Amino acid sequence: GFAGPPTLAADGGSTSVDLPVGSGVRRATLQDSAREFASVSRLVRLDIVRAFPSLELCRDPNGVFFNELATVLETYSVYRASVGYAQGMGHMACLLLLHLPPDDAFCCLANLTSSRFLTSLYSLHLFEVSEYFAVYDVLFAEHLPALFAHFRRLEIQPEHYLLGWFSSVFCQVLPLAASCWVFDGLVAEGEQFLFRTALGILKIFESKLLRVSFEDCVYLLKHLPQDVEHATLTIAVQLITMSPS
Repeated sequence: GFAGPPTLAADGGSTSVDLPVGSGVRRATLQDSAREFASVSRLVRLDIVRAFPSLELCRDPNGVFFNELATVLETYSVYRASVGYAQGMGHMACLLLLHLPPDDAFCCLANLTSSRFLTSLYSLHLFEVSEYFAVYDVLFAEHLPALFAHFRRLEIQPEHYLLGWFSSVFCQVLPLAASCWVFDGLVAEGEQFLFRTALGILKIFESKLLRVSFEDCVYLLKHLPQDVEHATLTIAVQLITMSPS
């Protein structure tokens, strides 16, 4: 199971994290930290509203769920200061909090994002991200050669769509129920499931993508139709196989 990170306090207002504050830290440094945390808090609360605009729980800034989600994300930004808060992280935290109490949601978020893959995405370590995208391109060319060649001709790069897909666990482009299914796959199989899902989505829309221009391709990739049948997505992802590394 998930274990390791400290838990949230029962009131959601503090954590058991011992911050490494030495005796020589000046008051100005603490004030800077307080201002930085306040800035992160404002960004978190703005992003929650934008993350799931159709989800009532995320639209009420005075609601219990909204504030629990904000606390999970704010606490994470302190717990892993080297990563902090990144856009897209709220989607994953929201999916966790829909199924778990805040303490467990925080622990799962901390454990899941400790992987090299997700840390690279949320920290925007561009060199490492480019390595993952290179692997993705190899799989893309193998499974969908015609669409891969089309994207190459149009100069559509993974950066144009894949960062948002992966960092939000596809919540930016898929209905909530489908995103929950993808998240289950991430937990069960690891990041390879995200690669398979991305290629499965491209497979579903391949015929349309092959007929349109750069602008229309990018728009479609960022605004997928919300009426994709769950069975269609499941079959498309299952058809994408990956050899054991």
